[in-house]
Amino acid sequence: MKRTSLYALLLGAAMVPANAYAGGFQLSEYSASAIGRAFAGIGVAGDDYSAVAYNPAAMTLKETGMQAVATYFKLRGHAYNLDNPGTREGILSTKVTVPAFFAQYKLNDKWHVGAGVYVPFGLGTNWKGRWFGDYEAMDSIIEDVNYNLSVAYKATDKLSLGVSLIADAMHAELTNYAADYTYSQAYSMMEADGFNVIWQAGLMYELSKDTRFGLSYRPKSAQDLHGDHDIGVANLQGRVHTRLTLPEYANASIYHKLNDSVAVMGGVRWTRWSRFKTLDIWSTAGGPDHSTGAVHESWKDVWMLSAGADWYVNDQWTLRGGIAWDESPIRDSNHRTARIPDSSRIILSLGATYKTGNWTWDAAFSHLIMQKHDGYRPSGGTGKPAFNFRRELDTNMISLGVQYNF
Repeated sequence: MKRTSLYALLLGAAMVPANAYAGGFQLSEYSASAIGRAFAGIGVAGDDYSAVAYNPAAMTLKETGMQAVATYFKLRGHAYNLDNPGTREGILSTKVTVPAFFAQYKLNDKWHVGAGVYVPFGLGTNWKGRWFGDYEAMDSIIEDVNYNLSVAYKATDKLSLGVSLIADAMHAELTNYAADYTYSQAYSMMEADGFNVIWQAGLMYELSKDTRFGLSYRPKSAQDLHGDHDIGVANLQGRVHTRLTLPEYANASIYHKLNDSVAVMGGVRWTRWSRFKTLDIWSTAGGPDHSTGAVHESWKDVWMLSAGADWYVNDQWTLRGGIAWDESPIRDSNHRTARIPDSSRIILSLGATYKTGNWTWDAAFSHLIMQKHDGYRPSGGTGKPAFNFRRELDTNMISLGVQYNF
């Protein structure tokens, strides 16, 4: 099968999606300045054009301009077999770069319009070579690309409202060694695509010129994915389909400028991951339409809490830092899989901004402190052996952004 990336069509270069660096496989890395504050104050900070994605109402804080962001992720991990320590360990190593683009135009004192392309959900995990869980997972890719058109209206001197129309395009690839087929060492590859149209809404209220807060909400997006399934050694081919519902989520952010030099920010995000109950993939490879083995995820709703601050050194330089706690939606070890390397984590971030003329340059670094965690799945009736593992993860990200204000 030949994969055509949505980003390859857009950018003219293949850009792979991000790993699961927020709870589950949710992403928020659309802004280098937001990353530098560990996502505190997203949308209402007013220092770039990422409000198009975070909270369209806050577009009224900026005038006309455009922005490009690239975030580099590096994930390293090891998985150890708790049932048979002598088997080959799993080595997880993924390095990817994820872009985001935004532009907006001030029509008049009341109306702003904007557009953006970004990735709100993504997964990209690569297990190196054969390992004791290769029948569970080898490569896993989910890229959910959003094409966003937004409008903001300044209803009063204090209240702004915003709404977005979003084209939500998903691509997924899953590979593993198909231990549940007659050809026990056959390499299985599934590839599928889906599409949906959804909306997003937000509001921002300015208590004073130095204090404001914002609320935004994005509904669920149900995706029917269809594609191809190949099983190499067995020479089996067929069609594959599944249904995946991306969860709704809500953001609340606050910004307060203490004095001419310092501003503090906070944020809360709620995500309804309890919608992710079972992943059941159906395939015609090797016979009539049949389940390849349902995975009972049974995830829970989660919260992310963040706090950050900006130090306005002078008219050109701003320094920032932040900390966040991001909850994992995985309930326990019986619901943890090899494909999604997720755990609750603490995010530590630093960043800086440099302004010169109409140009603004942003940079940020984040380190994720992730918990060691165990996973277990009994053998059941799928033909796969029991899977009992312990996993350790280490994750860093670097983000660079540039803005031009017309």
